[in-house]
Amino acid sequence: SDITFGVIPRPVSAVLQQVLGIDRFVGLAYVVEGTLYGTSVLAFEKGAPLPPTPLLEAFVSLASVSLRRHKAEESLRQSTDRLRGIAENLPGVLFEFYLRPNGEMGLSYLSDQAEDLLGVPPEPLDDAYPRLVDRIAPEDLPGFLASADAAIKNRREWTFEGRVVRPTGETLWLRGASRPRQVNDDLIYDGVLLDITEKKTAEEALREQRGMMKAVLESSSDWIWAVDVDWRLTYSNPALERILGYVPDEILGLGPELLHPDDRPRVTSVFRDAVVTGRGWTNVRSRWRSKDGGYRVLDSSAAPLFGPKGDLVGFSGVDRDVTEQIRTYEEMVGFVR
Repeated sequence: SDITFGVIPRPVSAVLQQVLGIDRFVGLAYVVEGTLYGTSVLAFEKGAPLPPTPLLEAFVSLASVSLRRHKAEESLRQSTDRLRGIAENLPGVLFEFYLRPNGEMGLSYLSDQAEDLLGVPPEPLDDAYPRLVDRIAPEDLPGFLASADAAIKNRREWTFEGRVVRPTGETLWLRGASRPRQVNDDLIYDGVLLDITEKKTAEEALREQRGMMKAVLESSSDWIWAVDVDWRLTYSNPALERILGYVPDEILGLGPELLHPDDRPRVTSVFRDAVVTGRGWTNVRSRWRSKDGGYRVLDSSAAPLFGPKGDLVGFSGVDRDVTEQIRTYEEMVGFVR
């Protein structure tokens, strides 16, 4: 408004003069580096002397600095409140680590989540760091100390993954990360400790599943394989060597080259149809050349493989060696005849 900048409209001035017996007004604007931080209006009765201008200027200067400091403190308080809110909602623990020139180290800040997540109360901060380190699982402690020592020595980012043991005996997986900064003579690391227990549990379950799958694939007596959409072999289990005499690495990248020439057109047609329709096939019988130059009869079944975007990337399948079954059947038929 006009009053904010020290100008009082005449109607307002007339009313104030009449009601309050005021004769004159002086508007003071508290401006620092072009920013207005507040205003005051001084009212004087008729006959009262005005303060000296230098005094008013000094008052304005002091008041301006005071208001700026107050606003800065208020802004800092709001920022602190926002950061505290963020810290309280993070799925982890925020910390500030310091290292002084005399070798003293510790934590100057530890968020409240440390108690909820790790069972380590933030206060008192004087011994928060050793209390936090005590929670690290013994088998992971050497790795933690080595990672911290290397980060400090080289003034580089710190990262660590390891287990901690809560006072209840429960084991959690944490991932720590922080960046260094120099504050006067102190080395400061601002960082976070995140709970990655669910991720690690899922990874372990996936490893176990893959281990079981690998055991099944490697122990199977059938030839289990995978090819891309160009019919190039991308995977083979060890049963290939027992059936055809090749170790997997010998034929990876091959296509239908080992098929009997008389069977190749028919099986190739089946494969092309599968690529077009995005479907597999069942019990397709064909002859494959073995390493010794002979042929084995295989019954093949396959299913399509799709990529992350739903596009066909190949097929995986199982081929069963039925050579001996066919030979036995033919011998029986011949004997009957």
